[in-house]
Amino acid sequence: IPLLLVSCGGGQTVDTLTPVLETSDTPTLEIMTTVTQTPTETPQRMVLLAGEGRDEALLGMLQARLQELSTGSGLAFEERPALTPAELQPGDIRIVVAMAPMDNLVDLAASAPQTQFLAIGFNQLEPATNLSVIERKGYQPGEEAFMAGYIAAIITPDWRVGVFSEANSPAGEADRVGFQNGVYYFCGLCRSVYPPYPVPGYPLYWEMTTAAGQGEWDAGIAYFQDWQVKTVYIGKGLESDEFLQYLAQAGFNLIAGRQAPQGLQQNWVASLVSGELDLILNDLWELMLADENGVRTSLSLEVIDANAGLFSPGRQALVNQVLSDLQDGFIGTGVSP
Repeated sequence: IPLLLVSCGGGQTVDTLTPVLETSDTPTLEIMTTVTQTPTETPQRMVLLAGEGRDEALLGMLQARLQELSTGSGLAFEERPALTPAELQPGDIRIVVAMAPMDNLVDLAASAPQTQFLAIGFNQLEPATNLSVIERKGYQPGEEAFMAGYIAAIITPDWRVGVFSEANSPAGEADRVGFQNGVYYFCGLCRSVYPPYPVPGYPLYWEMTTAAGQGEWDAGIAYFQDWQVKTVYIGKGLESDEFLQYLAQAGFNLIAGRQAPQGLQQNWVASLVSGELDLILNDLWELMLADENGVRTSLSLEVIDANAGLFSPGRQALVNQVLSDLQDGFIGTGVSP
């Protein structure tokens, strides 16, 4: 067009129009990214079954050791009073450790062949493909308390000894009766030479609940101090660090079914515990992880942490002989099952 205009109009100059292209904003494509989380796999569990009537001293030892073993094996530790077959789902609970007494353990093990079971403290239980048994050698109800009574009588002048036992419980009654019979086994009528003379005589006992506080502690301590009791046995369920510290401050010499808390060695006569538990647990744990079960073994009561200043080596030798006879069935505790 410009060329034609130039040729027609001679030397005239013609302005040219440059078209402008209007463009809209270029659309932006947004890509939405969805982050997919990988589900965390829930670890298998190890369950400690501890119901009513369990041995509190043994429970304390088991809790710490089983937590260590579970953590080292990548298992989550859990403690429960009971378990039903419906709760034993495959791939969930790997190991169950059950403390006596427990009525349905055999049925529980039979209902979950994929779970490995360990029964501790059961004396009339047969092992199975997925069930091992740690029995108490020659176990009699009240044997720990019986030996505590015997030790207390053998080291205390004029038989001035007593027992703190749990009120209104079979375990507490076994501790009270077993302790009394252990004292009588050594000193017979246990008649004191010097006053005071309690009726019906030594040994004395004081019952209280496991939830007892300082008020009940003070009442029991005052009762024993009035009769000049020097050595006491602290029964199952009552042997907390705080109560033991309180008794030591009151001047008593102590016997219990546990090891001495830190700082009480001067007042600690001896501990009565189930021996070789760590070694047996280590061996059986490896077998259960390898699905190799069906073992029977036994624990025996042992006297450890003996304070030679209160409990001489000669008396310790005599006590160990009586303990051996007790576990071999030559001596009875006098405690009814």
